[in-house]
Amino acid sequence: MERSAASHAVLVVSANDALARLIRKAAKGRLPVLIRQWTVPDRELLRQMRPKLIVIDDANSEKDERVWMLTQIKRFAPDSAIFYLAAEHTTQLERQVRAAGVAYYGARDDTRLYAVADKLCARFGEPAAAH
Repeated sequence: MERSAASHAVLVVSANDALARLIRKAAKGRLPVLIRQWTVPDRELLRQMRPKLIVIDDANSEKDERVWMLTQIKRFAPDSAIFYLAAEHTTQLERQVRAAGVAYYGARDDTRLYAVADKLCARFGEPAAAH
């Protein structure tokens, strides 16, 4: 029962409290938001939670481990959509993370961040039958 309820959640991987508040606000209670900070993906959490959407803030991750982290997340949560927020956008980084399975990409300083998060939370907060 807990697995089913958790499968409609948003997982935010970030140490940034302001970003966490922004995602919670965008979710508008449509689905639960779980905030975690990690340097290595929590495999068991991903398996148990089965989040619909994972928001990754790369500000606290090592540059040379970002693509590896994404491949691990996709391995243990293959059905989850990933919204990747780059602290320092480059075209090369965007290509790399998209090749690793990222569906949505944005820059941390993007003024449209709330609007994008709101749309994603609305989309993933819909009943599973609607997808």
